[in-house]
Amino acid sequence: MPGNSGYVPFLLEKNMGKLVTVEFKKKMGGHDKQERVYRETCPNILINATRRGGKDYVAARKAVKNIFKDLDSGKGREIHSWRDDIPKLHYWAIGLTYKHADILKRYIIEILLKMGMRRGVDFTYDASNKKLWLLHWDVLIEFKTSERPDLLVGEGVAGALCTEVARWKQSVWFDNVQAALMDNDGWAIMTTTPKGNNWVYHQIYKVCIDGITREPVDDERCDTRRSWVYYHWTFKEQTMIKGFLERVQALEKIMPPEDFARNFLAEWTNYAGRVLSGFTDSNLVTEFDATAYRFVFGGFDSGHTHRAGIVVVGVTYDWQVHVLEAIGESGLMFMTENKEKRTMVSIIRELQKQYKCDMWYTSHERPESIKTLKDVGIPARSWMKSEYTKNEGVEQVTSKVLAGFQFVNRLLYSERMKLKYSHKELINDCNNFMYKEMPDGGYNAEKLVDEYNDVADALRYAVWSNKKVRREINKLIAYVEDIDDEFDDDAA
Repeated sequence: MPGNSGYVPFLLEKNMGKLVTVEFKKKMGGHDKQERVYRETCPNILINATRRGGKDYVAARKAVKNIFKDLDSGKGREIHSWRDDIPKLHYWAIGLTYKHADILKRYIIEILLKMGMRRGVDFTYDASNKKLWLLHWDVLIEFKTSERPDLLVGEGVAGALCTEVARWKQSVWFDNVQAALMDNDGWAIMTTTPKGNNWVYHQIYKVCIDGITREPVDDERCDTRRSWVYYHWTFKEQTMIKGFLERVQALEKIMPPEDFARNFLAEWTNYAGRVLSGFTDSNLVTEFDATAYRFVFGGFDSGHTHRAGIVVVGVTYDWQVHVLEAIGESGLMFMTENKEKRTMVSIIRELQKQYKCDMWYTSHERPESIKTLKDVGIPARSWMKSEYTKNEGVEQVTSKVLAGFQFVNRLLYSERMKLKYSHKELINDCNNFMYKEMPDGGYNAEKLVDEYNDVADALRYAVWSNKKVRREINKLIAYVEDIDDEFDDDAA
């Protein structure tokens, strides 16, 4: 009973007329900020928190609690049946990609099992259509992706659990999700790590919340004065993972400050500005001592209508990265029938003879360039697992572009990457490579300042594209394995 058992009971009727008690503890067993979110009465919540801070887990716990509160209050259709695919209440759980939505699904199922529910008896999940049904209550939870806003249409929903919203397009929220919530006066729980001063900062955090964080009110009374509330926490709240605080504190010493602030302090740092901020004179050498390399990779960017970039890097046995060649030239054709003319193919062939590169990486948008090199016996492939035209959405591509440059920046900042004084074109890119954030919070790789990105792109392809090498280097840079989700990529 309330007050004695420490539970908040909700009595809900099964289809057969039998009463079922679903109980929620007063506390979820998390850190203080999670407990505050769990007790929150405000219908709409924005959580901006550090990586590994438990924001998605508490959001899932809160979402499940909200669903049963909605049922207890009598919301939903009078005529409904899960057998006929007609829910009493309908909810969305939306990730940036289906990979992120799948994390929410795993959390929700874990929570239901901990509540004593049985798979196939109290709930089912259909992986083919990504639907989870709470059977006795005719509640449907659909798992969606912000990459497919055309699927976020139709009838209204009673609530939305949304993750990594700062990486969504602004239109997905305002034109699709928010509109779907209006029909039923639905609630929204949004979680994110920040991505600069983009639309989430201006339209959700700043405008809707006015930068005010308040203490949560008791469950027994609802604060009707506010429609949104904001929660924020850093890596310091994460005390559940053994050694986590010590590892992140070590990481702070060698990670670019702006990267650390975004990822582990959850600060709304503006992305606009220098991309390769970790470059200093300490990254420069006159020549490299004679050494054996574990791997040698090439990267090239054809530059389309502007400058071309070609880079060769050697990865040492202690996972240092040496930029052996860095070329930037304007007006360089990829290939021509004139065998005497200097082209990208002729340069790459000479460099391949000299360095015997394990692989050459280039843009996913130029499969014809890859085929040309393969035809002349040079190993080449896209920097992404699949070509752009197959199954990589625009948002996924641009997020990986950014992750690649963050990785290059970590190499420069930690001084694990060295380049020669003579690499003037690459030095110019490192010092001047800039981009501006777009109004909807994204950015377009083609809108980067053209005269400064081609050799830097070639460098990114060469050092980022091999998954094994990237992970081994990242472990040494960060002192932790795969602590940053953006470095967990499917490239080879």
